[in-house]
Amino acid sequence: QRLTRCTSGARLLCCSSAEADALHVLSAGWDEDLRMRSWLAAPLLLLALSARCEGLVQSQRFSVSLSTTRETLHVHALTASPPPGAPVHGTVILLHGAVFKAQTWNEVGSLEALAKAGFRAIAIDLPGYGDHLSGSKKLSSAAKETFLHDFIEVAVPDVAAGQKVGIIAASMGGSVATPFVVNHPDAIAGYVPVAAVLEVTSMRKRQNVAELPTLIVWGENDHPDSSRARMYKTLFPQHQMYVMPDAPHPCYLKDPELFNSLLIDFFAGPSPASKQPLHMHARW
Repeated sequence: QRLTRCTSGARLLCCSSAEADALHVLSAGWDEDLRMRSWLAAPLLLLALSARCEGLVQSQRFSVSLSTTRETLHVHALTASPPPGAPVHGTVILLHGAVFKAQTWNEVGSLEALAKAGFRAIAIDLPGYGDHLSGSKKLSSAAKETFLHDFIEVAVPDVAAGQKVGIIAASMGGSVATPFVVNHPDAIAGYVPVAAVLEVTSMRKRQNVAELPTLIVWGENDHPDSSRARMYKTLFPQHQMYVMPDAPHPCYLKDPELFNSLLIDFFAGPSPASKQPLHMHARW
């Protein structure tokens, strides 16, 4: 196995150099103007290849009973853990945006980076999005209120014993993350909203998250001075904002290496390898 990078910048876990070379040939023909579309199409090819690989990233399903609607959902997720015998510092949950899916976090290398830094990473396929691996029905407003809490109870049972989790939410993923963040801040080591949706109703509980370490990440080309970005700064006073240079709304696509280094610096603390050392860090 080897980790390679195709022309679009996606990180691919391949089973052989021949497969990696084949992917390079396929990606080399992608039109530069269709870069975003390439990112969206790539997971179909990735899933076929990575299913035969024994890497850090695994596919799992969790049966989640929603406490609000009493529905039982079979939620698909990609998980990555440190190698056997290596210490585990904590669990980080990743929530994708509306036109992406769990596999996106694998493509940009976030799952592998977190696992190698000593964290168990869980990227959820949100119901109603992506390839509908968690079902085709989107979460109702009522279901969103408890979905992440109910999922974590199943996937990270140690939270009930006081263990904290880290949360990363991109764009639409913020609508799922926010209810858990504002209602259970004591269960969170740190929060990374990536130009994430922010429910206005959460502002009523701003006192709950006054001490929560937060890394706000935004793309330079995505209005980092917008009203939503300013609301984040108000709601989370213990924050640091990082604007990724010349980056779009899904800023992690522009420079995955920089984005992942920010995650590791925030969750694991600064290291000599940090590309942009932060002054704000998660508290486990």
